[in-house]
Amino acid sequence: MGKAIDAYKRFRAFLDPCRPDTPPRRRWLLTALTLLALAVGVLYLTCTGLLIGSLYFVRPRLMSYFAIPGLAALNLLVVALLMAFFFFLTNRAWAAFALSSLLVHAATMANYYKVIFRDDYLAFEDLTLLGPAAAIAGQYNIELQPLFRKVILLSIVGTVVLWLLCRWRLRRRWTALGLVLTVAVSVGAFQLWYRDDKLYSSFHNLELFNEWVPKEKAASYGFFYTFVHSIVDVLPDPPEHYSKERAQELLAQYPEGDIDTKVNVIAVMLESFSDLSVLEPTGLQADPYAALRDIWAESCHGTLLVDTLGGGTINSERSFLTGYTYPQPDYGHPTESFVRYFARQGYVTEGSHPGHDWYYDRQNVNQNLGFDQYYFSENFYSSRTDAEYAPDSVFFPGVLELYENRDPDTPYFGFHVSYQGHSPYVATERLYDTEYVERGYLTEASYNMVNNYLGGVANTAEQVAAFTEALRDEEDPVVLVFFGDHKPTLGSANSLYTELHMDLNRSTGEGFRNFYSTPYWIWMNDAAKEALGTDPAGTGPDIGPYFLMAQVFEVCGWSGPSYLQYQQELRRTLPVIHAEGTFLENGVWTKQLSVNSQKLLEIQEIMQYYLRRTKYK
Repeated sequence: MGKAIDAYKRFRAFLDPCRPDTPPRRRWLLTALTLLALAVGVLYLTCTGLLIGSLYFVRPRLMSYFAIPGLAALNLLVVALLMAFFFFLTNRAWAAFALSSLLVHAATMANYYKVIFRDDYLAFEDLTLLGPAAAIAGQYNIELQPLFRKVILLSIVGTVVLWLLCRWRLRRRWTALGLVLTVAVSVGAFQLWYRDDKLYSSFHNLELFNEWVPKEKAASYGFFYTFVHSIVDVLPDPPEHYSKERAQELLAQYPEGDIDTKVNVIAVMLESFSDLSVLEPTGLQADPYAALRDIWAESCHGTLLVDTLGGGTINSERSFLTGYTYPQPDYGHPTESFVRYFARQGYVTEGSHPGHDWYYDRQNVNQNLGFDQYYFSENFYSSRTDAEYAPDSVFFPGVLELYENRDPDTPYFGFHVSYQGHSPYVATERLYDTEYVERGYLTEASYNMVNNYLGGVANTAEQVAAFTEALRDEEDPVVLVFFGDHKPTLGSANSLYTELHMDLNRSTGEGFRNFYSTPYWIWMNDAAKEALGTDPAGTGPDIGPYFLMAQVFEVCGWSGPSYLQYQQELRRTLPVIHAEGTFLENGVWTKQLSVNSQKLLEIQEIMQYYLRRTKYK
């Protein structure tokens, strides 16, 4: 045993180029070996990351990146800088490779599962949602793909080989200099190349990717380039022709209006609530929306075109509360919002969500948006149910309780977010007696999932109807606003929609609308109709969630804050300004706006940028 240990020590010493007794020629060879090994590591991690990020793990997609030298270089540079950073930080080749592998594999695999479960490519802003993401991931059955096992194993083997063979190290002053240079090059590269939208859009790698599907379009640029470029969404540049003075001047053209006739307003965003019946799914046997049909007939009932499917709840939520389009900022400081407008008009502002207060940082964000009080599981719903998340049978009585406990002499604005309806949906058995979709050609898992989703929807519809009826004869005027946050995740990569023959092809206007549509409706009790002198019944326009509050104000006959008044003008021409860069312009879906619409949109962007960034006082 002693001889083996001595032999191992001699072997390690022979491979150490930093020993004083190492011959110069061997020192140069061992140094070159370490650098070569790190270069191979960079190429390996780049290729495996691009392969996983391509979504289908096929060689032609991988090679398509290298067919465009600039695209390949920008992806490769990200990994090279990551490897250099860890090498200069640890001064160990094996540690640099191990840490780089850990980050690359974690990010690319997280992206893969996000696409599977949420149909959305990983973006830098997702790093701010690690807590909610972990909580959501725990609800899904995540199966490690064979390719993932292979790359993890190869990375472990590579780490061991580097630990054994590559022992070249730098003196401390050189590692410090190397760290500084790596950071400097990273910042410079980001400013010069990675944040440049024109450069990003100039790469056309679409022969094997569908440019009309966002996850495919994102994958066509390569995972690393796409991910780093998405930092721009978190750190947006100001709009062209922006200045603080210009924004103030534009807003001043729309003096804030007061609410002369104040009525109570309760808005409820329904988790994953979507009217699938309008897509005419094959085999629909019963109507899960039956309890709402009469209420819809009494309401301003329309279609909301949201920015996501199966996730991104806060995009719809915060768009409604602020009128701001995608992407939503982090709201890390007090910010102007419609909530604050109601407060300026003398309303008490509160709301609730049966989830945890840390989820999407609602406890802080909602305070920064101006709510007087917000209730969560921790301070309200947990005392009313043993379930982790209150079902609608507990949620809606809770919303009603909060309303009834208000000061009746003060107008009330409430905004509440439900949880029932959140994916995943049980695939092993049918939980509801009613069969909403027949078995037909569906797999057992698909049959159970769609019936359990629609069974939950039917229950939500009954709870909404009961809540509405409880306020119908209320003496005080009440306006109710309901809308779905997004369509549900149904099956792996939403395959169940295809099984049900629903057209979600985003390359067509109809398919795009189907993919992102959820219902909204604005209902008034008789007291509100009398007070406002109006009846909301009728079909509402197709709009994005950022224009829903404007629709509410129009129905109520209110002028509202300055920004909302401009929104009323803008939405006549552009009622949908979608995250994908798709617009509904004068009733036509397009990706290229007319000159006039570009000018209208620029004004909105200037106002929005100013209001988002200005700390509310």
